[in-house]
Amino acid sequence: MIVWLFKAISSLVCRSWFYLYIVLYRRVSFFITRYRSSQRLTYRNEQLDILYLKRRFPLNTIRLVCCDPSVNEESITALRKVDRELVLVNNWLSCEKVVKKLHREECKSVLLILAESVVNQVLPEITSDVHTVFIHSPEQTSNANLINHPKVNSICPSSPELIEHVQDVSNLLEHGYINENEQQSLRNLSKNTANFLWFHLFRNVIRYLNKSEKAKNDMMKRFREYFNNNSEQLKRLQNFAENYHSSFALMWYTEPAFISDVINKAMRSLDIDALFDLRYCIIDICQLLEKRPRPKDSLTVYRGVLMDKDKFESMQTSIVKGDLISMRGFFSTSSQRPIAEMFASNDKNELNKAEIIYEIDVSSDLEHIIYADISDLSQFPDEKEILFDLDSTFEFKKIITDEKKKDRYIIQLRATDRGWHLAEKYISYNNLELTQQMPEILFGRLLIEMGNADKAISYFQGLLIQANNQEQDRINVLSSTTCAIVMNNIGHAWKNKGDFDQALQWFDLAVDIQNQESQPIYTMLASMTNRGVIFMLQGKYELALNAYQQVLDIANQYQINGHLSHIYANMGSIKDMLGEYEEAIILHQKAGDALRTEGVHDGHPSMAENLLNIAFIYLNQARWNEAIKLLEEAKTIYEHILPSTHPDIARTIFSIGIALRSKRCYDEAFECMARALKIYEQAYDHEHAHIANTYNSMANINSVQNRFDQALPLYTKAYEQFRKLYGTDEHADIGRVLNNIGQVYRKLEDFPPALDYLQRALHIRQITLGVNHPDTATTLVNLSLVYYAQGNLSTALDYAKRGLIIRRNKLPVDNEDIQETEDFVAQLEQKISISDQT
Repeated sequence: MIVWLFKAISSLVCRSWFYLYIVLYRRVSFFITRYRSSQRLTYRNEQLDILYLKRRFPLNTIRLVCCDPSVNEESITALRKVDRELVLVNNWLSCEKVVKKLHREECKSVLLILAESVVNQVLPEITSDVHTVFIHSPEQTSNANLINHPKVNSICPSSPELIEHVQDVSNLLEHGYINENEQQSLRNLSKNTANFLWFHLFRNVIRYLNKSEKAKNDMMKRFREYFNNNSEQLKRLQNFAENYHSSFALMWYTEPAFISDVINKAMRSLDIDALFDLRYCIIDICQLLEKRPRPKDSLTVYRGVLMDKDKFESMQTSIVKGDLISMRGFFSTSSQRPIAEMFASNDKNELNKAEIIYEIDVSSDLEHIIYADISDLSQFPDEKEILFDLDSTFEFKKIITDEKKKDRYIIQLRATDRGWHLAEKYISYNNLELTQQMPEILFGRLLIEMGNADKAISYFQGLLIQANNQEQDRINVLSSTTCAIVMNNIGHAWKNKGDFDQALQWFDLAVDIQNQESQPIYTMLASMTNRGVIFMLQGKYELALNAYQQVLDIANQYQINGHLSHIYANMGSIKDMLGEYEEAIILHQKAGDALRTEGVHDGHPSMAENLLNIAFIYLNQARWNEAIKLLEEAKTIYEHILPSTHPDIARTIFSIGIALRSKRCYDEAFECMARALKIYEQAYDHEHAHIANTYNSMANINSVQNRFDQALPLYTKAYEQFRKLYGTDEHADIGRVLNNIGQVYRKLEDFPPALDYLQRALHIRQITLGVNHPDTATTLVNLSLVYYAQGNLSTALDYAKRGLIIRRNKLPVDNEDIQETEDFVAQLEQKISISDQT
């Protein structure tokens, strides 16, 4: 079976696949079986991120740029110990560009070495992107007054002296304090809980992963890659490899400038690949922290940092009393305030820095905050280090001026269990899933739900490769069932990326692999469900309904209740697409009931999706207020748990815009559309149906307000996006755009192109939606209006009657479209009658 799997994956890109059709607004529910001073230790290497800032940094905290051709190879080797990716710039003209790119894309602090020959050209142009400048002046010809420049640290006549100064500043930045963006070690959970929740779930899942020899090898490989150009660190790493034992993980973590660098930087940047590779020691550290005795009494701990003044001022305005603050990664503090004061000291008197001390009260009554005194494991026990576990949560109290020093500020916090309670229901559901699925699978699922589709695809494909190579540390059961589950998840990730062809290939491959051997009932149901999904994506709705009904029949026969929510949701979506709205609502309500039976709480994304599905039907039925109510409920859930650029948030905002447009609240509607479009364009890096549809809807708003010159360009963008996406005109989305363009030309009284576009739209809608679909009726009525404007009353009446019949059969009796069409038909009949009499 493994050989077959390898060949199947290898040939995947060569296979030809059937044409794809997917509904724009509704999500198909997939069945996814689912160096520092000798005094330093307390704040070792913790460059922690604040999650409510947009900017996130990769592993590199400090980058070193040398614009000095006189530096010899020996010095370059020494400088690479500070930054193994030392950047050498030969032309001073490109120095500013290099520094700016590094600081804004790759690191937090840039240290710049300048040859005395280029100082006069470069120094006047120095921007805030440079943290510190070192001048290498072997001839000692540099102006001594340069030392007064706020960015210049030293003027060094020799290479050893230069290296010493660079190393000192680097150590201070890396280990002495959190330099730039210190507030990036915080996040305001009350205003943005999404990443907090996801990080809690990540922590919950990773601790269940296997601690195998493969996991240990992954950890060592990651450490070696990080210390690749540092011979001294590699020697330490060899000792680590030979003597590491799980019971000594905390002791190794307290080693200065060593593995804690790698771990905390991976935590800060949420480098998923690195975190997975480091799972072996992360699990050990978490477990050891849990086992160590907690201080019996309440205590106050401290942390000292330097912070950019503008960042501090921003934090003062963005955080209020009671807000929750969380540190990403292991969080180190000291029970001794003088230790914090030492590391908050602005010895260089940098004008743009503020001295900050975090003062944190920790009650002994806390149940869910894990912390321990680890000073007995430290090389510097006098620092009295108190280490907090991943993502501990604190409540903001206030910011005061230090009585002992007027230019130092104290941020007062209180450790709290509120963060745990915030995430508890999600973790409980996550734990339920862990009883049903392998943690390795759920780790990848978490990536998908975080919106990291590319990382999820890479991760899951890695699992398949591991399986093919018979490396069983990530997938312990090399069965067709396990491999099919992985393939389903890959398909789900591709679907989230908007690449439906790739998604179909993986879903189909998952079904094929399960046919290689007999399966238990549950697995068979999964296969049948996924075939139904494929039929849905193809637009073969009757085949999909039949497949889903078979699943329901078998599930009822064997009294299997799990995952039926997906079946009901998909069937409801099909009925909705077919215009059978009341049946669709009933099916989606059954899906909601099934979700609750499966243990899904009301704040889960699946419940938000269920609300959306019903809201979309209300939109189709012109029940605008009911739709908006459900959409606002769904948006609240999504904004509570998803990143702000997640497509689901955009989709919900877009749908609210649709309802507002229908209520003739055009300005509010257009604003919603613009917000949705901005999120979509951040979420997708290629043509996508959501982007195209948003262009179309924004054009509709302009059109209904007779702003036709603004509408047509937007319709054109929508058509171009859809055409590139689907590769054909025969798609319902394109039919919709052509219908709308035809309407614009009709209102402009340019009837030949109006008829052309509307006839094309009718043809497409009859093929893709059916001759009796309400949207087909809409185009029929629009054609009738064109013929009426041309004076062709009999043809206009024929089209209007055809549209009326469909609307009477498919829409609620009180729908305003029915009444308007009936009135129009009566008007036509009267005009024809008068015309006949004359």
